[in-house]
Amino acid sequence: MSTEHNDASPGDTAGAVREADIIDEHGHGHSIAAWAGVGVCLLGFLILCLAIVFPSLVWGIVGSVVILASLVVAGALAKAGYGVKGADGKPVGLGRPRR
Repeated sequence: MSTEHNDASPGDTAGAVREADIIDEHGHGHSIAAWAGVGVCLLGFLILCLAIVFPSLVWGIVGSVVILASLVVAGALAKAGYGVKGADGKPVGLGRPRR
């Protein structure tokens, strides 16, 4: 629990930070490219887990290749305009449609 508090009154918005500003500032994982990369990576880890449970070198190699492919998928989607910054290079976030 944080010990910091906001001294601004409820009507004072000058010092307030909106949630949308925080999301737009960081932009960590708020894109289709990021989620697709994570999904493919999770699939690769699932394959690696199965390779450990049912010992198989082939499945281990396949899982590793799928994990590396997740980097390619995320990078390709980001370059196609589905990343945190759209195709025009401007941030895409809440209330900002792709153009």
